[in-house]
Amino acid sequence: MKTKTAEQIMAIDPESPEKLFSGDAETAKTEFYELSRDWHPDRNPAPQATVVFQRVTALYRKTLELLETQRWPGPGVLDLPAGRFGTAAVTRRINYFKCHSFELGELYVAKTEIAFAVEHRFADLFENAKRQLAGFRFAGKKMQREIGRYLPREPEFFASARRLFLLLPKPAEMVLLADLLDFMGGALDPRHVGWIGNRLYNLACYLDYAGIIHHDIGPRTVFVSPVNHGAMLLGGWWYARPRGRKIKALPPRTVEFAPPDAIAAGRADGRTDLEAIRRTGCELLGAKSGWALKSNPKIPAAMARWLNGATSGAAVTDYELWQNVLELDFGAPRFVRLDAGADAIYGR
Repeated sequence: MKTKTAEQIMAIDPESPEKLFSGDAETAKTEFYELSRDWHPDRNPAPQATVVFQRVTALYRKTLELLETQRWPGPGVLDLPAGRFGTAAVTRRINYFKCHSFELGELYVAKTEIAFAVEHRFADLFENAKRQLAGFRFAGKKMQREIGRYLPREPEFFASARRLFLLLPKPAEMVLLADLLDFMGGALDPRHVGWIGNRLYNLACYLDYAGIIHHDIGPRTVFVSPVNHGAMLLGGWWYARPRGRKIKALPPRTVEFAPPDAIAAGRADGRTDLEAIRRTGCELLGAKSGWALKSNPKIPAAMARWLNGATSGAAVTDYELWQNVLELDFGAPRFVRLDAGADAIYGR
């Protein structure tokens, strides 16, 4: 383990022990002993030794807690149990790169699969996702070939006393959009926001056809391929509802931008997904809203105006208008290389 100064240790957030300890219990134990030898006030006369040792101890305790509950940020191992509450042997072991917490539980990102772990108190939303994933309808085989590969497929379900699990396959080159954004320093080149927007509007057109309101399109539910510029909507299906049906629940982010009248009515409204795509565009450019983009000279004018506006209410119309925006800002469509593959993002 690389030696850290007192200032470096004290700068670590108490909720981020992975910045000091390894994600293996035995290795972390050894690291704690080494740090204790360096910073225990009985061995180190430095004035700051006591507070540094207290921070080391707190981070070690957090490490053990996260490892015990299989919530280590990663890399780590997730065991998916057989039986309703894990009464049988482990049936699947996932070696994951990253674990993200979200409002219902955790998301684990591995090389060719992802796993969602949902708390039992959200079992109704978990069951809602199972119904949504039971089968998507398509107008024909051509639509199924074109759009089906960007939707969840072959879901597997597991349960333990602690969590309900949903396991989904994914191509190895696909990365969580939030991880890409973090890797790129919190903002993407507008040209990459352009193709990501295209993919999201394409998905929105399908959802509109299928009569599904997703309610959670965004960086933590979308996976993208920096290699071939594909995008998959794998997360957030807990909140999905048929158009016009009563909303079961909404994540906090969606409540921020959903049309107020849709929230008041409590009914699934397609405008919510279209506003989610606009919000995602803002977030990918490093802003919380379109208003913050207007004063940024690095953001092309047409894109800034679009993201600061309101949806037309129709997915196909928004898609066409978005393509007009990209033509105004960048000219004819062309492939723009993104040097940020899965290996680099996940440190493989």
